[in-house]
Amino acid sequence: MTGPFSTSPLGLGLATVMRLPGRTDQLRVLDAAYSSGFRHFDVAPSYGLGRAEELLGRWLASRSVDVTVATKVGLPPSRVAKRLARIQGPLRRGLTASPRLRQWVKARSALATAAPAAPSVGQIEDSLAASVREIGRSPDVLLLHEVPTDALGDAEVSALRRLREEGLVSHIGASGPSEVAELGAMRLATDSVVVQMPVDLRLDGAIDDGTKAPVVRRLRYGLLSRHLEPLVECLQSAELVRSVESLAGLPLRTRTDVANLLVLVAVNRWPGDTLLVGSTNEANLRKLGAAVHADERWPTDTLAEICRELQPYFRP
Repeated sequence: MTGPFSTSPLGLGLATVMRLPGRTDQLRVLDAAYSSGFRHFDVAPSYGLGRAEELLGRWLASRSVDVTVATKVGLPPSRVAKRLARIQGPLRRGLTASPRLRQWVKARSALATAAPAAPSVGQIEDSLAASVREIGRSPDVLLLHEVPTDALGDAEVSALRRLREEGLVSHIGASGPSEVAELGAMRLATDSVVVQMPVDLRLDGAIDDGTKAPVVRRLRYGLLSRHLEPLVECLQSAELVRSVESLAGLPLRTRTDVANLLVLVAVNRWPGDTLLVGSTNEANLRKLGAAVHADERWPTDTLAEICRELQPYFRP
């Protein structure tokens, strides 16, 4: 039986990477993340119109790297996505060149994935087998992908546990909105479970001081997409900037400074968790990696004060 899942403080989500139109550029982002200390890579059968696992597999096969990989089951690409995947390169280039087309496609993004539903035992087994073929190895983590807990039967729960017991996957868990992910993980009820859930920086609970070693390992996503734009607004307040700079001991003058601050707030607030970053900017990935691996640790009261100062800018 394996122990609790463990990996690096930062992980790369490939859903965003797949928005780049060219395979060379996509692989270069993976290289930049790895060289910056990212040791966890997150994919799913539905990411990148169904091509994200293949990209990760190609990268792993051509590099000598030691990483952890999470993939998912329960939210497959739709038929529309599978058709679009054949012309993904030209399609991505067209979206890059046309903001109007990009907005039109974004408004219809739900067409790229099937509706969340509890997979059958056979679908779980087939999905994992397909993921192993694409990635070229067994994933370290297999997550239920936004699967409604009340639709998950005992047979499916037993199948997921059996896959872990047989060593076909090291860890199981659930991914999705906080309640769905937490309840899904509880339904699996193993000695060690992984929960992938959105970041919520609002002060609605005690700050983790890192002294506990929970059997539940959390992967948190959506930090920059959810909080970066609102927090950039704080740059307009010179008084707030001076206060936060004094507390954090960091500059807060540019958009990149704000992103670094957000990442450090999250890493300090949940020191045992992994923060998933979705970025295609290689320079930003290096800066985020450097900021985290400088091991800047704030006292709990300092972290709480920084969070209180920034609360008006944290999106619910």
